[in-house]
Amino acid sequence: MAPFRYMCSRCILRTFNRSHNLRKAHSIASQTNDGISSALLKRARALASEHATLSANNAERFEAKTARKIGELRPIANAVREWEKASEVYILFHIEILLLTRAVSNRAQKPPR
Repeated sequence: MAPFRYMCSRCILRTFNRSHNLRKAHSIASQTNDGISSALLKRARALASEHATLSANNAERFEAKTARKIGELRPIANAVREWEKASEVYILFHIEILLLTRAVSNRAQKPPR
């Protein structure tokens, strides 16, 4: 993917949805970013942060323009949240596999009594 200075929210959402479908299709993905560029993740996280800030500000003082922007950013914020949950589960899964592998190899190395 070519590095872009700006990417619209729809393109970010499309990329997240596409990567989600790829994750379903492949049982094991690469350990870093699952094929999504770090610039795209950085931009999506910035938009999710903007969504959180706007939501907090709009709760105190309602503005229709801000509410519209919040509505546009909500799918991106949700996708980022799901991505981060999936990444945490993926990492915990690999840690558990590593620990189980070590336990099995330690048992195999012990001499029988």
